[in-house]
Amino acid sequence: MGKLELFYLRVLNICFKFIAHSILTALFSKKKLTKEYVIQHLKNYLQSVFFLSINGTSFIGTFCVLRHILGHVNFLSASWLPGFISSVLAINAERPSRRSLLAIYVTNVASESLWNVLKERGYVKPIPKGEVLLFSLNSSKYNGRFRHHTCPHNGSCFFYTLKAGAVGWSKGYAFEVCFKLLFQFPRIIKNPLLIIQILSSKNAFGAAAFIGWFSAAFKGICCASRHISNRDKPVHGVYAGAFAALGMLFNSSPSLALYSFWKALETLYSKGVEAEVLPIIPGGIELLYSFSTAYLFHCAVWENFNLKPSYWRFLMDLTSGKIAGYNRILLDGYGLDSGRNQVWPDYDISKYFFDN
Repeated sequence: MGKLELFYLRVLNICFKFIAHSILTALFSKKKLTKEYVIQHLKNYLQSVFFLSINGTSFIGTFCVLRHILGHVNFLSASWLPGFISSVLAINAERPSRRSLLAIYVTNVASESLWNVLKERGYVKPIPKGEVLLFSLNSSKYNGRFRHHTCPHNGSCFFYTLKAGAVGWSKGYAFEVCFKLLFQFPRIIKNPLLIIQILSSKNAFGAAAFIGWFSAAFKGICCASRHISNRDKPVHGVYAGAFAALGMLFNSSPSLALYSFWKALETLYSKGVEAEVLPIIPGGIELLYSFSTAYLFHCAVWENFNLKPSYWRFLMDLTSGKIAGYNRILLDGYGLDSGRNQVWPDYDISKYFFDN
């Protein structure tokens, strides 16, 4: 089997995990899994395979074309330019409804990687539990739009809050466990005892505590605020969201905090466009995706130690570990310490290799 066929098999496998995750999410959100819903997801799956395939294969192709045109490889043509061009081609092959989500996701990962780079250079210093503060600010902004009739629920506020916490805890635990079981399935087949480890993992209980606290605290504070003021105000959602976000202390997640930040910016921008205060940027989503993905390719080649670990694992999975085979020691001349923890490859320079 050729290298291209192997690459497509990896893409199919990764996209299958994505669609399984989408269906799992639908189950937890109580959506009905109709025949039409599953067929539509299969169509989306095939289009995502096409999108991801273009992004991966055209990166290598663009790298080779640029090398032939320029006659050499430089700082930009080694990763960023091929990454940008291939991403522009790929994102235009994806469904328009998914482009915004993809752009926010890669921008989130790219901004986390950029933060790691700035921290590595000594330009910034991390704030202890800064992700909790960021998430609280974003949560208060988002939940400031919360508005209902005064205490619309049935029964007492106490049991309403208690139920919200219990349901949130159950969903958080179940989602984290199912997610781990899905992605660890090949390892579970070899070692079934891994299931016990997943069920009792700290991450599972941390996710449960986070979602449980967030749900209970938000609804409880909103109820208390209605009782105190004797009416419902949007501002109740502001401080309820900020306080509820402290649940992240149970399950710290810089990625989630950054994601909420970018979603808040997206909401503000959309509101600005609706109010005709901000302009609509033609192709802005596609450009945001392309710039962010290009930066991630750049980090993967030049400073893979600053890349988000889960994204590095994704690239390793996609390339069957070949991306780790770069001889980054040759890039040390640019002063980015690219060859850190690298070993000089054992090159095959035999006559047989060059003849074949």
